[in-house]
Amino acid sequence: MSEELDLRYEGHEHHCRDICEHMRRYLGETVTVFTESGGESGQGFTGVLALVTPRFVRLIVTIGTPPDDPFWYRGYDSREEFGEHHRKERCCPPRRRFCGLGSIVDIPCRKIVAFVHNAV
Repeated sequence: MSEELDLRYEGHEHHCRDICEHMRRYLGETVTVFTESGGESGQGFTGVLALVTPRFVRLIVTIGTPPDDPFWYRGYDSREEFGEHHRKERCCPPRRRFCGLGSIVDIPCRKIVAFVHNAV
């Protein structure tokens, strides 16, 4: 066992290639990656594994919101009212949703200490 540990830490680059090669099998799946860090980041990063390179992995941790419905004007809703000229008037358009772009996290492979994924 001590030989394994020695090999792992003497050849850190070899360890990075191994863990990244293993992670590549889980592209597109939700995973959790723990890193050599403290504070909030010490609790791990959970997201969809989007990219694995020999140097870093990329997780999508927040999906962006879809675009607003461009056809919101296509019909009247239950809030229609008749104006003074007896025409149907539409209420103002629905409030615009927050259009978040989502977020990603890039984690250097050399900082990964644990990788969690589903068994199935």
